[in-house]
Amino acid sequence: ANSQDNETLIEFLEYFLREECGLGKVTSRKIAAQFNDLESFINFNFQAFKSLRGADEKKLVWGFNDDHVSKIAKKIKLINRILSVSRNFQQSIGRKFLSKIILNLRNIELDQLRPNPFLIKLMNLNKVDDIIQFIIFQRADRSIVTSFGTCLEFLVSASGAEKLARGFDVLKIKDNEKHYIQVKSGTSDMDKDQIESWGENIEQIENEGHHGYIGMCYGRRDDPKAISLNLMKAYLPEWERKTLVGKELWEFVSDDETYHEIVLKSLEEAAKQILENRSILDEIESAAEKLILEFQSKFGENIEDYIKTIF
Repeated sequence: ANSQDNETLIEFLEYFLREECGLGKVTSRKIAAQFNDLESFINFNFQAFKSLRGADEKKLVWGFNDDHVSKIAKKIKLINRILSVSRNFQQSIGRKFLSKIILNLRNIELDQLRPNPFLIKLMNLNKVDDIIQFIIFQRADRSIVTSFGTCLEFLVSASGAEKLARGFDVLKIKDNEKHYIQVKSGTSDMDKDQIESWGENIEQIENEGHHGYIGMCYGRRDDPKAISLNLMKAYLPEWERKTLVGKELWEFVSDDETYHEIVLKSLEEAAKQILENRSILDEIESAAEKLILEFQSKFGENIEDYIKTIF
């Protein structure tokens, strides 16, 4: 467990430095590798990295400057020394995801929206407010759903597995055996072709003497309406053995049967750190308000005037 703990620490610190502090990938990895525990990272004087040299007398971290130092100093307060590395890692992943969504919402330009006139008519949207709100909701939903998949892969790896660069998403080593897991959000997110394709990948891994699974982050095995599970019964031979569903996945990577609750708690904490007592709906609403005013000043209140400009 110790080398796994150390690997999780390095992965967390690298992620935190890269994604939250904005350092480069190589720099983040080099700095992360210098620490054996969270406490020493929190207490470290990062000015030292500007002059620190390795055994070969070469500078340990090239290009490390005051800008990096102040970025780290600003963000390091978000790390909670009382919590485990995994919990801090999960919160960092949540904060990064949420910050990106908020930034995207705040940066939406009217020119990017281009409301579809056919959709406007078919949806019976006659007011500027309704059109803009409809489009922003649609857009937010799309970007959240597509990018959350990657976020979940990171959360699974932060919970006790290793993130892989290619092939399967994560690797868990248990009792000296390799378990490869492809991470999916829920139990209705895969179609027949994807299931057959991952079935082949699992078979290949098993032929090499390892184990392969499709891991679903939420859902239950006994849900009769789970589309992917129903397809797996038909298209994934021995599907029960090759799947980890909902809490089984979190227990498998963490060795704790209530671990899904811990992950949910971490994300709740991350939300408090970024949103305080607001919710993402408040952000969507303020983005809509800003764009409604822009739309009205450009095209007026009349939707027909807008439609004329796009034909």
